[in-house]
Amino acid sequence: MNSTTFQRILKVLAIAGLVASIDYIVTTIIILATTRI
Repeated sequence: MNSTTFQRILKVLAIAGLVASIDYIVTTIIILATTRI
């Protein structure tokens, strides 16, 4: 397993984590907004 493959896997994991955290934040905001109304 060479370093370029490892870097590619790390990049995919970082992007996936970023998308998941954004999705989590958006879901939390929507839940809070609908609860306040």
